[in-house]
Amino acid sequence: MTTTMLVQESDSRTNRGHCFSLDFPLQCWCISGGPLAGDLFVEEANNITQITLSDILDDLRAADQTLRKFEQRYWMSSDVFYNLYSQGRLDDGENREDFSEWAGFYKVKQHREELLRKFSEQRLRQLRDDGDREFVLRTVGGKQL
Repeated sequence: MTTTMLVQESDSRTNRGHCFSLDFPLQCWCISGGPLAGDLFVEEANNITQITLSDILDDLRAADQTLRKFEQRYWMSSDVFYNLYSQGRLDDGENREDFSEWAGFYKVKQHREELLRKFSEQRLRQLRDDGDREFVLRTVGGKQL
């Protein structure tokens, strides 16, 4: 089931605001004024959590550091580990705590990357649709996005 993410942002230089929506499995919204301006709110399982872009990036950094620790300890990439873990093909219980933590951080990383990717795609569409200025992004290869 997907719900809608509503984001309202304002540009302090032009005092213009933009509102757009994005479908994905969480409900999110952004506050455009006051002390919480620019914060992203996520509703998951009826609990509302405030999350900012910095929070997402911090979560990704922490997850990456923890995943590297496990990859070095067990000499296995997190992708391969999670595939085996999901199939129940790892461990006889000796490393259950480590593997549970590893799987948890892997899922956090996947979730935050998806949230960031979808938000970024929507932001790019919004910038392209903005009629007041030209906006062109190019990849390293020179192709227009």
